[in-house]
Amino acid sequence: MTRLSVVHDEWSAGISARLADSGLVEAVAVIDADAGKIWQKSAAAARLRALTEAAPEGELAAVETVLLWGRPALAPWLTGSMPAASWITVAAAGEDGLTASDPVYWALRHDRREVRIRLIRSGPDLRNPSAVGETTVDLTGADYQQGLDAVANGVARVFRDAPAAPPAESAPSGRPAVLPLDGLSYRVDWTTTAESVTRQIQAASGRPTAAWTYLNGFPVSLGSAEIVEPASTGPAAGTILRCRPDGAVVQAGAGTVRIGNVRDAVGPLRNTTLRPGLRFGIDAQEEIRSLWRRIADLERTVQWLLAEREVRDGSPL
Repeated sequence: MTRLSVVHDEWSAGISARLADSGLVEAVAVIDADAGKIWQKSAAAARLRALTEAAPEGELAAVETVLLWGRPALAPWLTGSMPAASWITVAAAGEDGLTASDPVYWALRHDRREVRIRLIRSGPDLRNPSAVGETTVDLTGADYQQGLDAVANGVARVFRDAPAAPPAESAPSGRPAVLPLDGLSYRVDWTTTAESVTRQIQAASGRPTAAWTYLNGFPVSLGSAEIVEPASTGPAAGTILRCRPDGAVVQAGAGTVRIGNVRDAVGPLRNTTLRPGLRFGIDAQEEIRSLWRRIADLERTVQWLLAEREVRDGSPL
């Protein structure tokens, strides 16, 4: 076993499975129980070895190359088990520390026709990076699954053309160098335009995690969307205007959209449940919890920046 891919979310699982099909990845390491559940849903799970913290001692020592997708927080059992490995991080180019955790979803949601992917070589602490290669992936007309195919092909191309390099000398510091901000949310923002709302829902099409919103205080997923009127105004954003056999017409911040395949935890919702006048996206308790999460994110970001400054300058602020 020489090439290992680290699985920590749906994006990393999808790309790892595709690279396994092309022979570039020979095993995966799942960083926790949640990542393990995601990987088990992958078509490659039945034929590709998945290593966890319970792996026999020394099994990871022979790994030569580790692929990271974005900047996951790495556990000591993983960083300390592969002393000779060359670590390569795959990230959306130009995003620096604020990389999108799922570049394909980010590009589709924000109507980007292409995404630039960088491969960066570093140690397991992600310090002292050096560029390996870069490619631009065309996502025109692609859905999420097709986007993963295109990115996997691009990564394989860059990886195989990259020159060999000795393993990074830096050792794990015990503190993961990961910016504690994701920047992505699969929750629909109804206050934007009809075009934007449609992109938000369509971008998640084909993902295990669909775009979602609240209805009557409960989360529901949205499977499809299309623009009905691009710029009309009306009631508050998220309000259901009328029902049709193929879904419900909903007011956006500007314009209206038709949404379909609305599901709750039990299953598909009937059109009789999507009554005109009901409003998507409202949950007061969740809004309060979301506000507290944002405050906590800001606190962690400040702590991360202070720690990075201390590492760089050699003294605390």
